[in-house]
Amino acid sequence: MVCVGAVAEAKELDIHVESTILVPMVVGSHEASFVIDALVHHKKSFCRAKGLTVESLHVDFGVMISTPRACLHAHKIAMCDHLSTICFDLETLTQLVLGISENDCSSYMVRIRHL
Repeated sequence: MVCVGAVAEAKELDIHVESTILVPMVVGSHEASFVIDALVHHKKSFCRAKGLTVESLHVDFGVMISTPRACLHAHKIAMCDHLSTICFDLETLTQLVLGISENDCSSYMVRIRHL
């Protein structure tokens, strides 16, 4: 995992870095738990291999809520172990819910603002 290695390299150079790895397109708590647990396991293995303590490497884990289904289950996703951050991906949610993207919405936005 590149992010964990980059934080470890910065630590060796006495540069303090705090990082959060966000897992995109999570749709439920089981999926979030599975992926976050795998990332935590990798972080622990990496730290053991480098002779570091897990606490000394400031890498947290979070999820990006990018689907309507995930929004409905956000309260369950939030209870996952080792999860420090939840981000709502408003751009992707807008595209999925309204069916418009930033590239083709300029003609719509003028009309929507006047509603």
